[in-house]
Amino acid sequence: MSELLTLVKLLFLDSARNKLETFFSILFPVVFLIIFGFVFGSTGESARTVGIVGADVQVVKELESVGKWRFQLFPDCEELMAAVQNGKLSIGLSMNGSSVELFYNERNTNVLGEVKMLQIVVKNLLEEKLNNARSYFTVSKMEHTPTGKEISTFEHILTGVIAISVLSNGMFSMITVFGNYRKKGALRRIILTPVKPVKIVSAVAFVRILMSFLSLFITLFLARLFFSASIPFNWFRLISTLVFSTLGMMALGLFLTAIFKQPQTASSVASLLNTIMMFFAGVYFPVHWMPSYVRWLAYVLPVKYVADLVRVSAGYQLLESYFFWGINVLFLICGLAMLTVAANLFLKSE
Repeated sequence: MSELLTLVKLLFLDSARNKLETFFSILFPVVFLIIFGFVFGSTGESARTVGIVGADVQVVKELESVGKWRFQLFPDCEELMAAVQNGKLSIGLSMNGSSVELFYNERNTNVLGEVKMLQIVVKNLLEEKLNNARSYFTVSKMEHTPTGKEISTFEHILTGVIAISVLSNGMFSMITVFGNYRKKGALRRIILTPVKPVKIVSAVAFVRILMSFLSLFITLFLARLFFSASIPFNWFRLISTLVFSTLGMMALGLFLTAIFKQPQTASSVASLLNTIMMFFAGVYFPVHWMPSYVRWLAYVLPVKYVADLVRVSAGYQLLESYFFWGINVLFLICGLAMLTVAANLFLKSE
């Protein structure tokens, strides 16, 4: 037991001193979290302020109930147009009976979609009022998430950051330990000690899992500190996902190390895979945003399933229990199998 603890301590300290490994394991996902976090704001979807002239209170309430808009009343069109021209408002709306005018800066492409939506909503509302249309049915919105709230863009990104952290932790660490260590002769010195190979791979796996938890807590702390994010995780599911997924991503790293004998080549391929997975596995952006002809790619990338498991643990995605635990067990089996192969391939051939 003391041998295992000593190995864990040495490997953890070495990982902490390795700047490149620390960056990819902890800082790289956090950098994306901060960048996307400031781009998309906080966990809540903010309402855009729209200036309006000539509408009564009832019309304003009906418009606010349809879209994410907050309306500011103006006394006349001149003052409203001045506010839009000066950049104080992005959109202005003037209603005079059946006549409607929309004011916006055509160079501001960010509001074009909202302008189109507002145009449709106002048109439908006016037609209903002018024709005295009767309401024959009511449409109710039902939330699809188990927590009763819709996942925001930032929360989607945050859960994706956790998945990328697990990927980086497992994949790059195996290239470092069984690639660079082997090339530098560090594994030879470890093998010459009376420590059994099973203890060595156990120590490696334990350190990577420990680093995954460290990355998780840093990510959640920064998300809470800067963006007031608070995700209601099922911690039993999240901890299981973190442990099993880290082992699964270690299997991917060991696979690359076994194929590409040079650590530098394996690291370059891993970096390329890391980039592909970030943008094509639904980690930062939903899969349905992607064109249909590349959407299939997400379903063959393992990090997609890590992100899915994290979102299920957060209650933001529905997945049958047998699928959830089935994917976790598959990651566990892959990880243990590749660690066994590594013990025989790398720790006995030095």
